[in-house]
Amino acid sequence: MTSLKILALSAALLSLAVWQPVLAGTASSNQTLVVADASAAPDDAAEAIDDMPASAQQGAWCLGAAAASLGAAYAIGPSEIVMMVSGAMHIPSSGPLLFIPLFSLMAGGSCALAAAAQPAVAWAGEQSDNIAKSVGEQFSALGDHLVGNQSAQYADAAVDDASKSGGTTIRPMQESEVQSTGCVAGSLGGFLASMASSPMEVVMLSAGGITVASSSPILAMGLLGTIMVSGCGIGNYAVLPIVAFFNNFSAIGDSIAQSTGQVGHMMAQAAGGLGQAVAALGRNGGASVQVAEGNAVAAH
Repeated sequence: MTSLKILALSAALLSLAVWQPVLAGTASSNQTLVVADASAAPDDAAEAIDDMPASAQQGAWCLGAAAASLGAAYAIGPSEIVMMVSGAMHIPSSGPLLFIPLFSLMAGGSCALAAAAQPAVAWAGEQSDNIAKSVGEQFSALGDHLVGNQSAQYADAAVDDASKSGGTTIRPMQESEVQSTGCVAGSLGGFLASMASSPMEVVMLSAGGITVASSSPILAMGLLGTIMVSGCGIGNYAVLPIVAFFNNFSAIGDSIAQSTGQVGHMMAQAAGGLGQAVAALGRNGGASVQVAEGNAVAAH
């Protein structure tokens, strides 16, 4: 078993070593793994590697994460991880019977999570310099106004002026990158919420298992295969309607106010009409009483 763990750990490290150039190559969609000028290169020079399309980059992340999680699972305790994540109470009787559920649970979940998170991580890596410069410019503008004895109420205006004065521009996220950010936020949110409550109980309740993790790495693998994967899936799909709602919040508020104003106007008109009807009824009733009284006097 010791040799198996060493072999699995070596496989995980090898997968990360192979994955590292891919990670470096996804920092920018316009970046190549090998930069070469065909006109200046000698005839026997190696051909430059083409840019990887977005789908290929996500696939590379999937393969790397799947291989790393499998290697880590075999190095830590594969049988216990399978029992914890699946809720099973049966110890696998052979290697294939252990590999198949481990591949399905851990490799599949890690693959989906890594592929979904890739666009957001690539965007952050591509825009990291711009983000750092933009944050520095915002704080610099804020500091200049505060140090210059400007009132604190003008601080927000100063930051807005700095952002509009031709400073560093951060490329807006595309829809896939927004979804990917939702995956990352949902995954990390689920993990932090689990750690803040009772991670062991969360894993057992999520998987329906009765196995108590014997170490922190096994517990972490259990959270990865349950809460983090599901949080990624929810965040990936929920972030777009949430963003759309906040982008249109003012328009939605105006529409609700307009609709409420129309309803109030209609109710006011209805109340006015009802009041006029009641007044007319009162006038008619008073005239009838006066006629009746006149007839009674004439009869006497």
